[in-house]
Amino acid sequence: MGEVGVGEVKAGGQQVAGGLFLLRCGLVQGDGPGGGLDGFDAGLEVFASAPLHGGEIPGIVTRELTDLISPGSTPAQAALAVVASAAGVGRVLLSTGNPEHWTQAAGAVGRPPLSPGVLRRVVDVLGT
Repeated sequence: MGEVGVGEVKAGGQQVAGGLFLLRCGLVQGDGPGGGLDGFDAGLEVFASAPLHGGEIPGIVTRELTDLISPGSTPAQAALAVVASAAGVGRVLLSTGNPEHWTQAAGAVGRPPLSPGVLRRVVDVLGT
């Protein structure tokens, strides 16, 4: 990720590609407050972008995995809950043209973080 500021120019935040890949990086709450994100470690706010990878992620989240993450949720809501719970992530950047999707997504990222135990089980299931 490199430097967070160069010369007189300093960054106020860091954007990282979101999605379930964050778990592959070991960004599980309880593994350390920032999970090794350079921006977090430097005191910056970290934003996760593209948490659903253009809509691809919900198609690979099975009902069983959804129920493990957040029973009663949609696959998209479950995936967003994982991203929002990744260590070091302060905000999740969302975009949709569908007001219903926006409401569901905002609800999913606005919940309390998933427990480290749930995140570790998700990592085990995905084999990441």
